[in-house]
Amino acid sequence: MDTNKTGNHKQENQRDQVREQVINDYIENLRKYNGYTEKGKDNTIFGAHYGMQGQYWCDMYVDYVMEESFGKQNARQMIGGFSARTENSKNNYQKIGGWNDSANYTPQKGDQIFFLLPTKDKTRTVNHTGVVTDVDLEKGIVYTIEGNTSAKPGDRSGTTVREKQYNLNHPSIKGYGTPNWDIEIKDRLDNLEQNENTKENNSPADKLQALI
Repeated sequence: MDTNKTGNHKQENQRDQVREQVINDYIENLRKYNGYTEKGKDNTIFGAHYGMQGQYWCDMYVDYVMEESFGKQNARQMIGGFSARTENSKNNYQKIGGWNDSANYTPQKGDQIFFLLPTKDKTRTVNHTGVVTDVDLEKGIVYTIEGNTSAKPGDRSGTTVREKQYNLNHPSIKGYGTPNWDIEIKDRLDNLEQNENTKENNSPADKLQALI
């Protein structure tokens, strides 16, 4: 038996499991705010956190939960920076190599989804955002959770956080930003390794105590 191949396969499986857990943790935290409603025109806990009350907050909601899930430093690196402006967030993903045009990309759970909804500003390429919570390729549907929206399709100035769904080829979907999950994955794998080493170095008495 090739022990190197066996070891590599085990590491790959562990990495895949950690990646899945990282993304699931993120989506679970996003869903904690499902139904959250702003307190007055664009006044939210997300705007308060970033000192930007009264501003559109769909992007701040995403940044806030990313930061809540992975810490400020990791979150900032994973998405290229924080911004209340979707154009800036798109640019941030482009800088870190995480931007994907919708025309030639299949979205993944945890991706940040970007829309261009009706606007008089013809310079805009995107103006609303959320996060992909699931994808059904058989039905051709992408499921999302979004802030600053409502039950109405194409609403980027609503008052709540809501889960929504769209056809994958919906014309308003312009692209997806994939966070650099490897940053958080590495931290968690390092912690797992450190915990394993600690267990191995424990004395028999320590191991017995841990079982009591």
